[in-house]
Amino acid sequence: MIKSAFLVVLYAVFVASQSRCPKDYYYCEKEDVCTPIAGKCFSFWDPRKNFSDRIANLLSLLTLEEKQSWMGFIIPGIERLGVNATHHSTECLHGYVNVPEAISDGKGYATIFPLPIGLAASFNTISALRMGEVVSLEGRALNNFYRGTKWEAVNHSGVTCWSPNVNIARDPRWGRNMETYGEDPYLSARFAVQYIRGLQGPGVPSLFGDSKYFVVTSTVKHFDAYSLENYKDVDRFNFNAIVADEDLILTYLPAFKAAVTEAHAQGIMCSYNAINGVPSCANKKLLVDILRNEWGFKGVVTGDCSAVENIYNHHKFAKSPTEGVAKALINGTSQDCGDGYKRYIIDAIEKKLISESLLDHHLSEILKMRFSVGEFDGPTVNPLKTIPLSFTNRKEHRDLALKIAQESMVLLKNQNKVLPLQKNKINKLGVVGPAAFDEKCLIGIYYGFNDHMVTPLVAAKELTELQVQSAIGCSDGIKCEKDDGFAEAVRVAQSSDVVLIYVGLNEDIEREAHDRTDIYLPNKQEELIKSVVLAAGNKPTVLILMNGGPVTLSDWTLNHVSAIIEAFYPGEEGGHAIQDVIFGDYNPAGRLPYSIYKSLDQLPDYTDMDMKKGRTYRYSPQVPAFTFGDGLSYSRFKYHALLYKNTTNVCDDVRFYVKVTNIGELDGDDVVQLYIERGKRSTSTPKITLASFKRTHLKVGETDYVELVVRPQEVSDVDSGKQYAEPGTWTVHIGGSQPNSLLNENTTISATWTVTGPRTLLSECNK
Repeated sequence: MIKSAFLVVLYAVFVASQSRCPKDYYYCEKEDVCTPIAGKCFSFWDPRKNFSDRIANLLSLLTLEEKQSWMGFIIPGIERLGVNATHHSTECLHGYVNVPEAISDGKGYATIFPLPIGLAASFNTISALRMGEVVSLEGRALNNFYRGTKWEAVNHSGVTCWSPNVNIARDPRWGRNMETYGEDPYLSARFAVQYIRGLQGPGVPSLFGDSKYFVVTSTVKHFDAYSLENYKDVDRFNFNAIVADEDLILTYLPAFKAAVTEAHAQGIMCSYNAINGVPSCANKKLLVDILRNEWGFKGVVTGDCSAVENIYNHHKFAKSPTEGVAKALINGTSQDCGDGYKRYIIDAIEKKLISESLLDHHLSEILKMRFSVGEFDGPTVNPLKTIPLSFTNRKEHRDLALKIAQESMVLLKNQNKVLPLQKNKINKLGVVGPAAFDEKCLIGIYYGFNDHMVTPLVAAKELTELQVQSAIGCSDGIKCEKDDGFAEAVRVAQSSDVVLIYVGLNEDIEREAHDRTDIYLPNKQEELIKSVVLAAGNKPTVLILMNGGPVTLSDWTLNHVSAIIEAFYPGEEGGHAIQDVIFGDYNPAGRLPYSIYKSLDQLPDYTDMDMKKGRTYRYSPQVPAFTFGDGLSYSRFKYHALLYKNTTNVCDDVRFYVKVTNIGELDGDDVVQLYIERGKRSTSTPKITLASFKRTHLKVGETDYVELVVRPQEVSDVDSGKQYAEPGTWTVHIGGSQPNSLLNENTTISATWTVTGPRTLLSECNK
């Protein structure tokens, strides 16, 4: 493991003799305190003491005004205590978002990985773990670089990662689908757990005291039922999500629960919207009853930026800004990304809406997070503070970005096995379409900065054995409102042996604060495709989609292009990854993490949060163009010899063993997916749902026994707001896709098993 090995070495290097004080610390004899700052003889600086005692000491030294100033995400320094300013707004969605102004002489770069929606398409959670390890170590290296400079306390300079985003991709129009792990709660939970573990890491032990340091901390967002930016007369700031208990428990909460109970995320971000009339950041049911009391969360709840102020401003859930701040604190929001806490906490105390002890409680939570990353300990005690800048965007990290991008590629059509292309049979290669030229189509949103961006066109030009000719087609880029470049695209298509057509979206079309109004390619992109395909005649045309949210293609395009690859936003090495798949250097095995619908007519109203109205593959009665879990390979796989225990207890895990054989002509990966259906289901349970999966690599002719585990929560039901492990008869389907997939080229094995025993609260099963 990248991180574990690196941290073990760091720890070994820094285990020094534990004399009276660590090396480079000063000893204050009168106070019996070790301090890294001469003359600052406060015990909170002493690494020999435990975190609780240090936090208590620091709190006792703060004035009320200083306490208030430390409740936001921009945290000022306090000179008399020797504490520097810091910043708690750092994005680590698919790489550490570095400070671009601090880059100089090629130093200060960060690796840009595929967006989470592409990562999820890999169905390889180990890749999420590895990616998290790299992101956090690069974050530490950059934070060390910024420390002591003017960049020390600016946006995106800290080690508090506001990632991952585990909201459900409920509707294809949502502008932030690219940030999520897709539409399935089980898939989202599995990726969230591994990415958080990678980010926070095993840490390194403190050489003194009672704890270890996290490499960075993870703040999981947005809690909860958030999946709308703007639609008609509502936006994310005033939207009231009406959510039934069964949808909350079975769809919207599972990834957050796993993040807290399995990965031990240190932070949660409450969302802008209200749920059933109560703003998320003032929602006792969410933040106290469920998060803290039921799940045992002990970390920091951060209000999304201005979400605390919106308790009054937009939701009108309070009579004044001060009362809104009080309601947020009383109901569990520890920290505010906004100005509400910094402006109104003292006023709330003076008006006796809250007590100073409540303020101290929440500030203690924030300070615990700050101590847990070693903010108050010097580099001789905290080895993480010595990670050099040379650790960022190194070759090994770019190689991992390439590997994950390759794993994420989803092959949706391969007519007559036109792919992979054979270079020795091609003279002229045509590359057309705006996405081939646009770096934005690699990086989506919340990206870092470096100079290693490989667009599809850049990658194509590296093919020195081929004559590559290109045309953007749309002179105005992805928006494609103009067709004045079509003629050149047609000329390229006519004179090429094979044409690669790159279309899609970018952050101008979908992003935070900007939803799409439809689910199709923008403006004239479909016309461009048709013009190029007709010009190519009988020559192969490969369509590559680069986007975050699902894109619906016209029937004409689906029927007339030779092949279709969904590439998502594939990161800095995206051009190479796509090209590797096209030419057979990598055998694709990605699977769709969401459904692609035929039209908006197959969807409920955008504001309707009721999953049972037909949201996602789990509840929808519609036949989509492509369904969740779809994806082709250059190989074929056979499923046979299913072994399992056909009767299990209601609280037991059930294990399935299936034999998978590569019967194709190429080595490759297969994504083994297990879906369950209930013979007699309630109205709240899904008609079908993913319950386990594993990505496995098989050489030609090789066979593997794959173990898949189904936990009680995957076959649970909800009654009166409680989750129950249920007895009954279940059907399991195991294969390379859903059993009803139109792309299913492999055998799907189906079987039934019976769950026995009394109906049991799921919480009782876990005891």
